[in-house]
Amino acid sequence: MMKRLLSRWVAGGGGIGGCRLASSSSPDSMLAWQIDAYNSGLSMNKVRVPRIDSPTDMLVEVKAASVNPIDVRMSEGYGNTIVGVMRQIGQRSLNPVSPFPLTLGRDCSGVVREVGRGVQRFRPGDEVYCAIGAQRPGTHAQFAL
Repeated sequence: MMKRLLSRWVAGGGGIGGCRLASSSSPDSMLAWQIDAYNSGLSMNKVRVPRIDSPTDMLVEVKAASVNPIDVRMSEGYGNTIVGVMRQIGQRSLNPVSPFPLTLGRDCSGVVREVGRGVQRFRPGDEVYCAIGAQRPGTHAQFAL
């Protein structure tokens, strides 16, 4: 399974490497590897940079992200029911929330670009590694929240 996802990723062009930011501030859009349906190929899409909406959020510019077995399983639909409910609660919606397009990736290393007002341990410019919840957009992108 991992080999299938990696082959789809490589066939799509590899990583997001080579993409440069115009400035040290966060842009409005970024590139992200996404799937549009379970068991489908990856495509690189221009998407909105996630915004801090909680005092404990941090925006991280991704420098490296892994492809783990859970990413392969999620690309096949694993956890879609519970993740859908988690997203629905997070968006305070009574209606089901579509998972697509879905950005995979649960961990990364990178540089903190912005922090919520409640974050005290980290500052912009700090190098970090992190693991994010499945209800959030993944780390196979230029930025992760």
